[in-house]
Amino acid sequence: MNIKKYSKYILTANLVIVGLSLGACASTNSAIAVTRVSTQHYAPSSQIEMFSQPPEKAHVLIAHMHISGAVGQTRAQLLALLVKRAGQLGANALQITEEQKINSANSNGPATFNPAGGNYDFKAPMVAWSIHADALRISH
Repeated sequence: MNIKKYSKYILTANLVIVGLSLGACASTNSAIAVTRVSTQHYAPSSQIEMFSQPPEKAHVLIAHMHISGAVGQTRAQLLALLVKRAGQLGANALQITEEQKINSANSNGPATFNPAGGNYDFKAPMVAWSIHADALRISH
């Protein structure tokens, strides 16, 4: 078997695999900024209640959190990441304190004529989300 003959194809295949792997990480990796407030540490929790207003029950503020998503990431994806992180901090509740939907400057731009089809093309809206939330521990 002639290794030199196939080495170019093997190298190309490896580069494609590495590129796809790194691209997948970059598209789904949104960093969550966490500012811890409570010095008390709690066991991780998998049951997280979500609130848009402070809960009426007695609770402890564990941390303030913020996440800014990439264009194309949905609000639900970002909330899922916040819920997961809150659970890791020992929270059993998450209060959304601020949400901002950011439209890209070039979304909904002018229509451009597509000579191939004779139609006008509109740029698809490009949206990113920014969400602030508090990780809470509710006393039951």
